[in-house]
Amino acid sequence: LLLAILIGPILFSCSSNDNNSEENSEETIVVFKKASSYENSNLMGSQEVFYNSNNKATKIVTNIGNGYKITTINISYIENEINEITKTTDYGNSNNQDTIEAYNVTISNGQIRLTESNGVDYEIQFDFTGSYVDAYRAITPSDMNIVFEEVFLRNVDNNIVSHSIVGDLVFTYSNYDTGNIMPFHREYSLDYFIALGLKPSNKLPLTEERAFSSGNTNIYSIDPTLLTYDNINNIIRNGDDLNYVEYEYVKL
Repeated sequence: LLLAILIGPILFSCSSNDNNSEENSEETIVVFKKASSYENSNLMGSQEVFYNSNNKATKIVTNIGNGYKITTINISYIENEINEITKTTDYGNSNNQDTIEAYNVTISNGQIRLTESNGVDYEIQFDFTGSYVDAYRAITPSDMNIVFEEVFLRNVDNNIVSHSIVGDLVFTYSNYDTGNIMPFHREYSLDYFIALGLKPSNKLPLTEERAFSSGNTNIYSIDPTLLTYDNINNIIRNGDDLNYVEYEYVKL
């Protein structure tokens, strides 16, 4: 059951009928499909998820900076269980080097491990509870050295209260909206989360405080009047007339 919850595309609202008959029961899930980000009404970035006939996410394409950086995650399954993830990063016309990463996936004891399959000494780990991410880190398996680590804490309602980039920065969250958490948004957004069926929070926090290791702090807020919802409480737009993000969902 846990594996099914983890792998399925369940980031947002879903609905099903109450008929328990195996012959007649039908289930419809509503999942995130695409986000488009606009600045001064010009498209500047996007993220799109593709699904297979088993309602599993198979590809996630994220475009940052109008083509400055495009990442593509491909997800492979064996008997509906995720077994491999590849990620390509294309930096377009910049001088940064394009990259290809290939990972074998293992899931056990509340942890997902993405281990480089090309002999590279590198592994990404995700600690989780149910469909929520608790921590995200990268290590070198040969010596178990932690390259970086991020930790997510939630309250009893499973709403994010803090996100720590260990040794550098702490984000503290409060004042939660009624809408479901948005993808492709803020520091706690990660395309791997969508690939693995994980999310950092139940509802969207409207207030964020950033505390830097230097001691400086900043506070940011989302104006709730700039949020638009669909009929099942998914946020479909965030922003004003010129600068905004549109979110699309699809029924599977």
